[in-house]
Amino acid sequence: MPVEAFSAGQQVTAELMLMLVRDFSVNVLLGQPTVVPPLPLLREARRRDPGLRIEKIVYGGTPMTESDKQWLREELGTRSITSILAANDGAQIGYQCERLGGTLHHVNDDYNLVEVVDEDGVPVPDGETGHLLITAMQKFEGPLIRYRIGDVGRVTVRDCSCGVSGRVLEYLGRSDGLLKFKSATVHHGDILAALEQFQVSQLQAELTTREGTETLVLRTESRVELDPATLRAALADAFPALSDAHLYDDGLRMFELVVECRPEGGLDRNPVSGKIRTVIDRRLS
Repeated sequence: MPVEAFSAGQQVTAELMLMLVRDFSVNVLLGQPTVVPPLPLLREARRRDPGLRIEKIVYGGTPMTESDKQWLREELGTRSITSILAANDGAQIGYQCERLGGTLHHVNDDYNLVEVVDEDGVPVPDGETGHLLITAMQKFEGPLIRYRIGDVGRVTVRDCSCGVSGRVLEYLGRSDGLLKFKSATVHHGDILAALEQFQVSQLQAELTTREGTETLVLRTESRVELDPATLRAALADAFPALSDAHLYDDGLRMFELVVECRPEGGLDRNPVSGKIRTVIDRRLS
C-alpha cells in the first residue's frame, strides 16, 4: 500500500508514539492488545497528551474486550477497530470488517483453506466448535497441508451487510484454553466474556493443587479497581463448575476458586512477544 509505515516492534514507548502522531500525522495503529492498543501504552500516551487521537486500530494475536474498544472510541475518538487472524507459518486466515463484531472474521479462502475438525482430525459440521487446520494455497516455500495451528473456532456461512458473502470464522482462542477440573470443562474465553461487565481486559487462569485441594486461580487486569469477592460470586453464578456445590456433607473441599484482581499491566508478560500466558496448569509439573 502506498502509505508511510513506522515499525516500532516491542520497543515502542509513549514518547515514541506521541512523536509519530505529532511529527508524521500517524493515524492508524497496528499491534497486539497485550502490547499496544489499548493497554497500557495508549492510556499513558493519552495521559501525557489529552488531545491524542488515533483514527483506526488494527489488532491481532489475542481478542480485545468490548470495554477496551469502548475506551478507544470515547477517549481517542477511534472510528474503526478491526481484527485480523494469522498463523506464524501460514500467514493470513481471516479479517474483520466493520460490520462484524466480537471475534467473527471473514475467511481468506483464496489464501488459506480453513477446516474445523474434531480431536481425530475429522471435519465437523458448520456451526460446531473444533480445532482449526489450515492448508496454505499460496505458500510456495514449502507445503503446509492440514496444519493444526493450536486454535479453536467454528465456521458458519452468511451474507454480511458489508457486501461479502461466504464463510465466517468465530475465533474462540487457543486450544490450550480449555480448563478441565473436577470432571468439568470451562473455556478461558467464556470466563473472560463473563467478566466483560467488570471491564476486565486480561485474564490469566492457573490450575494448581493447594493442600490437596484442586485450585483454580483467576488473575484479572482492569483499569478500574475491582473486588475479588464480587467477581468470584458472579463467576460462581455463571458457571456451576466454579461454585461451592462440590462440598461434601463432611465439609471436605475438593475444589477452590481464587480470584486476584490486579491493576492494568499487573500480569507478567513474555519479554519478547509481550503476551500474557493465559492458561497455566501446574498440576502437570
